[in-house]
Amino acid sequence: SGATWFSTQLFYSKEFYDRVVLAEDSQLLYDFVVDWMNAYSNMLDNAIQDGDTMELDHTVCNHLTESGDEKKKQLLSDLCSTLVYFDGDWAAFVEDMLVSAAKSYGDLDFGNKMAGSDNRLDVFKETDLLIQSALVPNSRIRDGKDNDTAVYIGSSPTAIYTVPISAAYVVNASGTAYRYSTESLQGDMTVKTSQTASEHSFSDWEDFYLYPAENGTVEIEGESHTKSTNSDIFSEAFGGGASSIIQVAAISSAAAGTKSPLVPSVFTQDFSIERYPIEQEGNIARLKAFDLKVARVYNQTLLDKFAVCSQWQSVASGQKSPPCGQNDGMFVDGWIADNPAFAINVGQYHISGGDLTKTMKVILTNTNDEWPTDQEPDFQYTQILQYFESPINKDVEPGSFNWPPGMWVPYQSPQIFSEFMDSSILNDLLEPIPGSNMTTAILKGTSIDNPIFGIRAGQQVEILLVILNEPITTYIVTPDLVQLYTDPLASMTKNIADNEELASRIKAFVEPLSDDDGDGAEPSSPNAGHSILQGGQFTAVAALSSVLFLVNFFMLA
Repeated sequence: SGATWFSTQLFYSKEFYDRVVLAEDSQLLYDFVVDWMNAYSNMLDNAIQDGDTMELDHTVCNHLTESGDEKKKQLLSDLCSTLVYFDGDWAAFVEDMLVSAAKSYGDLDFGNKMAGSDNRLDVFKETDLLIQSALVPNSRIRDGKDNDTAVYIGSSPTAIYTVPISAAYVVNASGTAYRYSTESLQGDMTVKTSQTASEHSFSDWEDFYLYPAENGTVEIEGESHTKSTNSDIFSEAFGGGASSIIQVAAISSAAAGTKSPLVPSVFTQDFSIERYPIEQEGNIARLKAFDLKVARVYNQTLLDKFAVCSQWQSVASGQKSPPCGQNDGMFVDGWIADNPAFAINVGQYHISGGDLTKTMKVILTNTNDEWPTDQEPDFQYTQILQYFESPINKDVEPGSFNWPPGMWVPYQSPQIFSEFMDSSILNDLLEPIPGSNMTTAILKGTSIDNPIFGIRAGQQVEILLVILNEPITTYIVTPDLVQLYTDPLASMTKNIADNEELASRIKAFVEPLSDDDGDGAEPSSPNAGHSILQGGQFTAVAALSSVLFLVNFFMLA
């Protein structure tokens, strides 16, 4: 989410790069964050003023969750209430936000740029850019009748997916492409269509393994659910070729996309988490009331565009987006496929012919508000343990169906290491950074085969995990929250940039990648992409602190 917003600006805007990477001191970074957030605040104010609040119905936003998780409830309510002013269109919201911010720092053409290979800044011409999104297994076309049309995506004419699949947008020297977590890694999926009821029923989607779904599979026989024998080819995202910056930034950050009524099985899986305890307690009246609320949400067209159609076009350009058709799909935030986007990056190195005899080094950030005080499995633990042999993927083959703690929907297991890791082992590795809330850890693993991510066995990988532990929400989506958190975000950025111990740990971690004589030559491994570290100690941490600002601004971690 925020990481994509940051990286697209970093790779394609010289004005952004100059203000961030070439900042001479931490105060300039502080000032830049304030400027960025002020532009965002002004955009929200203008959107609200332009909206006819007398006609807008915010009540639907109160029914998106019955969860006892207050953080999730508040997130969905705030996000929904803001998107009302953008006709519920997440991609339009992202476009307005990024364009407004870019204008504030002098890049007037940012919204028109493609996320291409040739137009990357010169410093990144040899650095691959990977943007993590997820393609949902089916979508729904409203027909305005008792029955709608359902579009099912599968690996063959006879099979359909039950879980979202990883969709990584890859930019490298050879061009751009979408890489999916399929056997071929390509977009050669098939689509099947059939009628589906316009009214929601949990029983209609039981084939897709509702919570807790302990024995699920990534695919099921298509005809058993769709009752259709027709099949066609999935259309290339956004017409094929390079996608625009706005398109990839939008599809990778649609965090509430699982609440879109146009992604029916994922929508149902998400709500089934809250339904499960009600069902278990046997309260029929309460269960019927819950099902009725979900059915009302399913009928709300305002929520449709929380997920992004694979043919969405820029609102600012004046082009009218073609309707999502029978060969298209819907994208949602990549967090439900692989939130840290770690597996796709390791896979990219392997697919690109990287040397598996050399140790790969990765800096991984967790932009959380606090680390769990107990060791019970939760979302934060899942983000790390999912890559190792661990209690959350016991008896699950890499790439197979899994629904670990904290995930709103099931997904394909991104396990890539053979070593065992649990919450106790992870906690023992954490080391506080004096004078801050941050902690770091060095994790090590040996890769195993996970073909759907392009990963081969035998790669030694070292990870510098940086955990923020900053009491700042990652969902700053209302004007009040922008005002409340602008200074804390700017101060966080400044403090990270000034932290000498963090700088020392980063330098010690990456230094072996540099050549011995210190001449600043590029590392020998292809696409290593750590050129921002060559500007000296402050530049390295300045860049990281700015990454953490924007990632913390909107990221599910």
